[in-house]
Amino acid sequence: MSESNLNQNTNIQNNSQDSVINKENKQEVKKKDEKRKKSKEIEDEILIVYPDKAKTFKAKIENCIVLILKSVDIINEKDLITRLILECETAKEYYKKTQDVGYLRIILWKMAKHGIIKRARILGDGRRRYYLLPEKLELLKDKVIRAPKE
Repeated sequence: MSESNLNQNTNIQNNSQDSVINKENKQEVKKKDEKRKKSKEIEDEILIVYPDKAKTFKAKIENCIVLILKSVDIINEKDLITRLILECETAKEYYKKTQDVGYLRIILWKMAKHGIIKRARILGDGRRRYYLLPEKLELLKDKVIRAPKE
């Protein structure tokens, strides 16, 4: 009998300890959720286009791309890469050394993927992709339709 009483006492103690641990875990989870909500609210940042102050190669190229897109409403990928090489010193030096535009195109695609710029197609224009700034989308709003992905 004493063993069963002892077992019951340890079970009660274990259960009470488990409930205390569960309460602590729930409190920690609530704190983490609150931090996530606060960080989501703070996530809105201002992006400044300033290629002279950019430190990395990628940052300089991205800044130049945005500057080019500010000067036009919409531009196709080939023309954008050509203008980038002609107008941006960093891209010009890169092209002189490598004679390749692959990395420049990858930077462009990643910018579109992250929503910094928008990628579009013109109806019936096949494989050509066009790029524009999200702000310029308002100017072309009457010409835009949503189409399913192929």
